[in-house]
Amino acid sequence: MRAWIKSDDGSDMATILVIEDEKDVLANLRDILEQEGYKTLGAETGRKGIVFAREYLPDLIVCDILMPELDGFNVLTEIREDARTASIPFIFLTAKTLREDVREGMNHGADDYLTKPYKINELLSSIKTQLKKRRSSFQQFENLIYTLTIALPHELRTPLTTIIGYSQFLIGPTFLTEPHEIIRIGESIYTSALRLSHLIDNYLLYLELKQSSHVIADKMRHSDVHSIKAQDIREFCEKKSAFLKRKNDIRLDLDEQSLSMSMKAFMKILEELLDNALKFSTPGSTILIKTRKDPQRYILQLSDNGHGMKPEYIRSIDAFKQFDRDIYEQQGLGLGLYITQQLAGYYGGSVHIESEYKIGTSVTVTFATVSDAV
Repeated sequence: MRAWIKSDDGSDMATILVIEDEKDVLANLRDILEQEGYKTLGAETGRKGIVFAREYLPDLIVCDILMPELDGFNVLTEIREDARTASIPFIFLTAKTLREDVREGMNHGADDYLTKPYKINELLSSIKTQLKKRRSSFQQFENLIYTLTIALPHELRTPLTTIIGYSQFLIGPTFLTEPHEIIRIGESIYTSALRLSHLIDNYLLYLELKQSSHVIADKMRHSDVHSIKAQDIREFCEKKSAFLKRKNDIRLDLDEQSLSMSMKAFMKILEELLDNALKFSTPGSTILIKTRKDPQRYILQLSDNGHGMKPEYIRSIDAFKQFDRDIYEQQGLGLGLYITQQLAGYYGGSVHIESEYKIGTSVTVTFATVSDAV
């Protein structure tokens, strides 16, 4: 995969391949793009364009449709079938203006379809939009590579080291039989096993959500529908916080009205939000959990006095995205808020985050009414 190029002043220096059989149009397009700071490649035939795409791996392709030898539709087909070029953004720029032409272009996998005569600002706007999406894809790819090569092995080894170490101690010749030692060792093994289980469960759920989200949504929506009451929330939060010796830090303000939706999905959302609140706040600080219900909405809100998030952090929440990892020792893979957003969305819900850096965070999850939620 081609690395993203940056100029000395930090602006993007993307390389754009223009495939156009009319020499004057090709030269004009390249002049316009180079004046905007882009590097360009030019190909006068579809076949040459494919060769250039495979050789130079440009950041974006602008292509005509009506060309001899190989038209734009076939160029795009070959581009998409080659793993080296399949993800390159592709914009048709053509005189074919019929609605069925546009539909055919998009069906072939084009990212945009512009017609001649074109407006320069429209072309530049489309290019910037597609390059921004590509940059975001690169960031997601880098996050995934980091997770698979560094974060995931570390997160797996840490609890396993504890489990293996204490297990060896228990079966070793120097094992101490004092009850308090047995309890302490057992708690450490259990805590590490839970951490490992949570890590694996979240990773597998992430894969399911990415690969077959509609199937997971239907499964959760129809096979596990319960009336979730305040008592369910209270028992879960008290058990979770007590295990971490922070029961006195939890404040509950729960509406006694219930919500009918997937018990599994709701409790997963609650678990991830509570985990984050406990992880990013200090023992002794308060975590407030509130629920409210009106005819249109059911609201779940968790507020803490923890590390908080910068505005740019909130805007860029994604899978495998962790913030200030070099400052704070963080457990997990950065999947909690991503999973929360995905699951809430399946029920017509939304997630809203308000946070002040180093002050605290409030996360509000709004669900649809009972009739809309199932």
